[in-house]
Amino acid sequence: MQRNRSARATEIRDLLNHGVALQVELLGAAVQVWSAMFESMAAYTKTASEEALNFSARGDANAALDRVLAAAREKLDRLTKLPEDIGTGFAEKVRARAKG
Repeated sequence: MQRNRSARATEIRDLLNHGVALQVELLGAAVQVWSAMFESMAAYTKTASEEALNFSARGDANAALDRVLAAAREKLDRLTKLPEDIGTGFAEKVRARAKG
């Protein structure tokens, strides 16, 4: 009976550790997503603003639009790839954290 209790206690501890590890890794992933989104939007807004000012000064609308579109494409590509980057090794990170 004592052995069964010990095994059950170990199983409960392992499940709790796994749950906490999963929460920590998910929180880290969420922070990474939000950080990348805010950084991307700030960079895009900065590029768009700079190009609008440059266009006003130079009058080269096509070149300004090309630079804004290139910046938007780069940021969208980076954000689209982010879930894949986060997912790479995610399960292994949770298991390693759970083992403590």
